[in-house]
Amino acid sequence: MWTDSKLLHCASALFVSLLLFAEGASAQDRPKIEIVPSIRHSRMITSVAFSPDGTYALSGGWDNTLRLWEVATARVLRISYGHTNPIWSVAFSPDGASVLSASFDKTLKLWDTATGQLIRTFEGHSGSVWSAVFSRDGTRILSGSGDKTLRMWDAATGQLIRAFKGHTAEVRSVAFSPDGTRALSGGSDKTLRMWDAATGQLIRTFEGHTAEIRSVAFSPDGTRALSGGGDKTLRMWDAATGQLIRTFEGHSDLVWSVTFSPDGNRVLSGSWDKTSKVWDTASGQLVYTLVEGNLGKNTPAGVPAAFSADGTSVLSAGFDTLTLWDAATGRVIRSFAGHASSIGPVGVSPNGAYVLTGGRDGVLKLWDADIGSPIRTFKGHTDRVIASAFSRDGARVLSGSDDKTLRLWDTATGELIRTFEGHSGQVWLVRFSTDGNRVLSGGSDPNNNSSAITLKLWDATTGLLIRSWDAYERFGLDLSPDGTRLVTIGRGHAFELQDAATGRVIRTFEGHMDAVNSVAFSSDGALILSGSKDKTLKLWGAASGRLVRTFEGHEAAIDEVEFAAGGKRALSSSQNPGSGDWTLKLWDTATGQLIATFRGSSGAAEFSPDGRHLLVQTRDKTLAI
Repeated sequence: MWTDSKLLHCASALFVSLLLFAEGASAQDRPKIEIVPSIRHSRMITSVAFSPDGTYALSGGWDNTLRLWEVATARVLRISYGHTNPIWSVAFSPDGASVLSASFDKTLKLWDTATGQLIRTFEGHSGSVWSAVFSRDGTRILSGSGDKTLRMWDAATGQLIRAFKGHTAEVRSVAFSPDGTRALSGGSDKTLRMWDAATGQLIRTFEGHTAEIRSVAFSPDGTRALSGGGDKTLRMWDAATGQLIRTFEGHSDLVWSVTFSPDGNRVLSGSWDKTSKVWDTASGQLVYTLVEGNLGKNTPAGVPAAFSADGTSVLSAGFDTLTLWDAATGRVIRSFAGHASSIGPVGVSPNGAYVLTGGRDGVLKLWDADIGSPIRTFKGHTDRVIASAFSRDGARVLSGSDDKTLRLWDTATGELIRTFEGHSGQVWLVRFSTDGNRVLSGGSDPNNNSSAITLKLWDATTGLLIRSWDAYERFGLDLSPDGTRLVTIGRGHAFELQDAATGRVIRTFEGHMDAVNSVAFSSDGALILSGSKDKTLKLWGAASGRLVRTFEGHEAAIDEVEFAAGGKRALSSSQNPGSGDWTLKLWDTATGQLIATFRGSSGAAEFSPDGRHLLVQTRDKTLAI
């Protein structure tokens, strides 16, 4: 069941959600597929917005996803997929019923807020779409693009109303005036331009910036225009005359986003210097600075920021997290994040109610699987957590780390029960026997054979080491439910059943025509499943060594196999060597019939105990249930 490739896949997984496609199965046989709440973006957040009533927050990022958050609980309600390149701009419609996203894939997309369903795609730009906004009445949409144009669209039909031409470089930001009669744009040509929305004619050009303009905004009364950009400044202009009113200086890097407070008395800016700043518009004085201190060196770029509709809160984004601030004091109200760094191994509790994640911050976290909220934190490791597992009854949790230890925890209290020490390298495999009395660990311990991996079998109650041995890099193994036997593979076409305590070979299984890549015990220990480079998986009697059945259908070598539903189902995965795409297949073990095929996986997967749900890592480093 556990192979080195599977563990490496799991260690790189980020807890996000993606709906997989099932084919070749009837509705009653097909596993239930659900979208699961996500913890965070897997790449940089580029844009944020509040809903009109302040109940929700919206974020878009370089992971091509759009996320809807509940502000009160900091949990993700929905993830929308559809863009094929990074999202650079997000916005709520004035009534909050729909959301808008703009992407490097040259499109804008309109989504239903309540369901997350795609309503409409706006196509016509020939370059990346950097910015998109609604008019105040919600009937029109304005977009700016790398094709040097602004475009105005009918929100209800998706039809292009008008194109605005005049910029000599990319249009990086756009805004409607409050009354909808004018459009504002800022570009890489260092100019701010104001247009007549009805005719598309240029009204005025504002010049003064010495580098590209990244963000623009109208004041709530429409009398002032605001711009920020690569020269590290914000500039406020008289919209009627084009005269510069004030320059705001204080950022030490490019200004990423600018906006007015709802009353127009303050200005908010976000910068690549990892800060957001609030300024007084009358005096130009800095009111306070919001420092994204929790992001540290993980934040290579800017901090997009936005005011809530009532002006009481500020939402800012770092690399992959959101922070809610009190606009009056600059105090942090809430962080929309999980681990302080990237998330590693992920596991599901036996009853499916909880999710376990480990991070580079050395912390193990327990989450509510239904709502995506953290329940408990397990602290003790001094380095990255790279492996985790639940006991069969869910009462205990096991973790392995770069700190060379594995640790046993109480799920209910988060208390450390025991530390197992003995590995001299990172511990990247941890596994309970089904009865919970034994623990198996695998580590990259230095030894005389650089291609060997050290495995250790422990008594879970006492923490005493039962046995230690080396296996080759290309190996797979599984522990019998009672922890007394091991099924292991090596370098040949066969695999072995061993006494777990002594390593004595009980039986050798032969029949595959090429190397065996993965092996697994059924839940009662009576059957063994094997997957091979010969593109087949085989079912064996553990006691007799007799071949029960061969499953054929994969077009490439099988990398992973696993039982589910008390041995009634089998899962296998393979990777197409040409495209790199992974395929999962679900089989009926009694008949050998194929039940379903799942495409888009990375090969790493785990069943829930009832066999109805499947936790899968996809090729783009996301997880799905």
